[in-house]
Amino acid sequence: MTVVIPLTNSAADLVPPVIISKALAIRTYTTLDLQQGLKLGAYDHKTATPDTSHLLDVVVRGYDVPRFKYGIVTAPRFLSATEFAEVFSPDGVLTVLYKDDVPIATAGIRFYEDDMTRADPVHRRYCELKCLAVDPAVTAKGYASLLVENAHQLAKELGYHVIVAQVIVEHELDSFYLKRGYIYCSDFKCGVNSAKEENGVEQFFCSREFTLRKFTRELTD
Repeated sequence: MTVVIPLTNSAADLVPPVIISKALAIRTYTTLDLQQGLKLGAYDHKTATPDTSHLLDVVVRGYDVPRFKYGIVTAPRFLSATEFAEVFSPDGVLTVLYKDDVPIATAGIRFYEDDMTRADPVHRRYCELKCLAVDPAVTAKGYASLLVENAHQLAKELGYHVIVAQVIVEHELDSFYLKRGYIYCSDFKCGVNSAKEENGVEQFFCSREFTLRKFTRELTD
């Protein structure tokens, strides 16, 4: 069961977010986290189309940290709220972490399919971790880890067996995923100024060639 939070254009107008399922209950947070005013909500593209500009801002600023630090990707993660919302259409869910009713971090999942998944001998269902981002003003507090764990729980509830994460190798994020049970799957070389979508493979506008690395993690009980 999914309950959609009414999202508005202004962070000041946000209503308290609603927990969307048992798997995403506050049980995954410590008492200290609750005292800090943390709440978890979600945006489900299938049942509502709220304005997402305030969430888009969190994602873009979160992705801008490695973009400006490493100078590989030359364009913002998303160029419009419409492009952002389409990532989770028609079957994805974006989870949002709020502090004092202001969004500070995001992580989503959506159905994933490629040659690897289609060749799965036991026909497991795959999803992809998307839009993991934390507001630069509140980094190094464990929020990304909390959202990843909740994404795993939600994915299991929705019937997925494996989750996929794709990272730019040069952004030095491998250890984050390896520590959370992901294993290396494959590498894909991306060229300069590649189209953002080509033959079903997501690519990026970039200043030089880089490597896109795929990790997978089994979603066990």
